[in-house]
Amino acid sequence: MLTRFGEIVADIGIDSPLAWGLIACNWSYSSQFGWWIKNIDLNTSYSPEAIHAMLDDSISETVRGHIVSAFKNIFISIKPLSNELGFGICDYEEKSNGRKLNSIVRFPWLNPDERVMLYSLYLFAEKCGNYKQFTLTRLLDTSIESAGISPTQIFGLDRETMEKILNGLTFNYPDLIEARFTLGLDNITLKSDKSANEILNELF
Repeated sequence: MLTRFGEIVADIGIDSPLAWGLIACNWSYSSQFGWWIKNIDLNTSYSPEAIHAMLDDSISETVRGHIVSAFKNIFISIKPLSNELGFGICDYEEKSNGRKLNSIVRFPWLNPDERVMLYSLYLFAEKCGNYKQFTLTRLLDTSIESAGISPTQIFGLDRETMEKILNGLTFNYPDLIEARFTLGLDNITLKSDKSANEILNELF
């Protein structure tokens, strides 16, 4: 039986970047996908050997190899996640014994959907103890240790892009969010006490 989240994804269509954007918000809180988001820089080419070396050396060589292979297969197989959302464009060759990965490059989501951003912000707030007021400067600061993962980090978005998204959200969903960036202000307020999952029902 599908959860409400599953129903929304199914209604959107599993081949849609929008659906995978929502999925990526949740996946970012898993250990391996969260590691990818926090450790793989944008617009940088990584060989499989480089990714293998970056993984915790307390993990066995075999398991690290399986993790790199899993990233490769996910990004090759799920085009909306890799090509549209930018999580990992793979340069690879089809061999008789499988896919040989040459390199992976991560880049920003070029056409981010504001509804995904709003869902991600509510998830971020929940993970941070339901703290509903913060700044864009805080969202962009990846050096801060936090249980919440900012949508700017998940999707590789810069300040200018996020300001446009947040201003659009303030206009389109005034009961859910308010952001102000004029007169030296840098304030974001989530105005609803609803959970991230409940917010999805407002958006879809």
